Amino acid sequence: MGGLGYVLTRHLEPRFLTPQGDRLGRLSISKEALAERDGQTLQACKDYGVPVAVVMAGGYAANIEDTVEIHHTTVRLAGGLAGIQI
Repeated sequence: MGGLGYVLTRHLEPRFLTPQGDRLGRLSISKEALAERDGQTLQACKDYGVPVAVVMAGGYAANIEDTVEIHHTTVRLAGGLAGIQI
């Protein structure tokens, strides 16, 4: 297994799945844990030279502001690892 599959199976804790308030996932992970998950995933991809494209999807939070905050955090983390301040 190579690429992203390798990174995810070796470096991502399985507790990081879907957010609290996600009407579909119902796994109750906090926004802070989502940020940690995204940060770990993006850092591992950078460390292993795996290219990353961030595409916003979802939007299942009951409060749209939560969805926007989650997406913004992901983009900010990705930008930071690429040397771009967002």
